[in-house]
Amino acid sequence: MARAWSRNLFRVATTFDAPLGFVYRWCTDFGPEDASLTGEEFLRKVVRRSRTEIIFEDLNETPAGWMWLRNVVTLHPPDRWHLEATGNSLDAKADYRLTALFKGRTRFEMTWHLRPGLLGMAVPPKTTIEPALNHVWDTYRHALERDYSRARAASGKGRKQPEGTRGLRPKPEPLESRRLRIPTLGIVLAPVAPLHGPGHRAISSRCGPVVRMNRPVRPTTCA
Repeated sequence: MARAWSRNLFRVATTFDAPLGFVYRWCTDFGPEDASLTGEEFLRKVVRRSRTEIIFEDLNETPAGWMWLRNVVTLHPPDRWHLEATGNSLDAKADYRLTALFKGRTRFEMTWHLRPGLLGMAVPPKTTIEPALNHVWDTYRHALERDYSRARAASGKGRKQPEGTRGLRPKPEPLESRRLRIPTLGIVLAPVAPLHGPGHRAISSRCGPVVRMNRPVRPTTCA
């Protein structure tokens, strides 16, 4: 049976108190440590990183079994990138766009499509996904602005960028993956046991929240 894309177009919009260049680097600086932004526990492995493309895979253990996702991010600097994600629970595709604003601020906009993956997970409704995504990107916003303030302070004092600051990766991410607690700005999508039945499905997205169908939204904290 064909796996059709949802008719719903999920949207996220926010404004960062940081310049466009820093925001672009931060949002596309994918790596195993992304889990620290959202309080989730999963494996992320960066398969390939180039000036035009980043490929990474996520593996997440759930009561329903292992959930896997392969993310392919195509970079369109200085202000756009596109994500195609294929997984055993859900597939996703997303477009990201930045717009420079007055006084060094940046507008962020994301549009997101979903469809069932190989396991046939139903796509949650827009009223469930969008509030959770906006909440998680608000968490990313705080993390990004914190890192920008740190980098700016270090630059003003002639020091190296503070450890743990995203957006200015000093060297390519090693290929070995690590299990981290605390991810997109890729996407991790995973159902929660049982695999079928109301009230037992979840979406996890660094692009970060966990959405439980027919239950209150419980963000894992994005970003």
